[in-house]
Amino acid sequence: MKKSQSHSWPLLIALVVCTFPLLLCGAAGRQTTKPKLKVAADGLPSGHDTPEGAACDLARSFINRDEKLFSTTSIRLYAGGNGPEAYAKSLQETVQRIKAEAAKKEPSPEGPKSIGKVFAARHLSNSGPVSYGNAAFGFEDIMFVDIGLYLHNGERAMNRTLVIKDRDGKWYVHPAPSASPLLSEGLNEEKASVLDLTDVYELEWRRHSHLSRLYHLGSPTEATTPITVTTVPGIAFSVRSRFINQPVCNLFPVIIVGIVHRA
Repeated sequence: MKKSQSHSWPLLIALVVCTFPLLLCGAAGRQTTKPKLKVAADGLPSGHDTPEGAACDLARSFINRDEKLFSTTSIRLYAGGNGPEAYAKSLQETVQRIKAEAAKKEPSPEGPKSIGKVFAARHLSNSGPVSYGNAAFGFEDIMFVDIGLYLHNGERAMNRTLVIKDRDGKWYVHPAPSASPLLSEGLNEEKASVLDLTDVYELEWRRHSHLSRLYHLGSPTEATTPITVTTVPGIAFSVRSRFINQPVCNLFPVIIVGIVHRA
């Protein structure tokens, strides 16, 4: 009996040695890999490839008072009847207001100065806007992005941006979501975002690779002391900004209205 037990040990060890690599491979296969996202020199996404990139470009258009960026980032004319004409008029009025703000020697105190935090894009809880947008206008998807901003007066604000994936596969922003209730139903009732951009993407810097090292000095969702990198004129990237439990609003139309009333 003892002899048979002594012969079983080598077999057991061989079985463990053969099985362990298979277990490791299975565990590795279950790990999810974050998609890589190339970001601009300020460490934030840009362009029409992602909803976060479009939302950041909308913020940049107001920060830099760049009416061209605002126009190219906004969704095309859509809707029927008088809808396209009214939307075109709204866009043009906003462009003129951005130009008027750019002509000032000093920016408006409550205007956005820099982007402090970008949360990951989310779908609306209500599926109605996506269904309506697809059936009526050929929109492929609708999401929203919460962006934390530093204002010129030293305050902070959280802007909620409605983003639309058009039939060309690119993402655009709707600069006045309240004007399209069927596309933005429930937008302002959604809870505050929690997932940071880095929780969803692995960021790749095109330039200024030192920004990536600074960004990972601390978790953006846990750190509290802002650290600002000003490698690009007019744009500051706050590495450790928090913006948790900040009231969410559609800030940019409010800022534009405020600018007009003081002009």
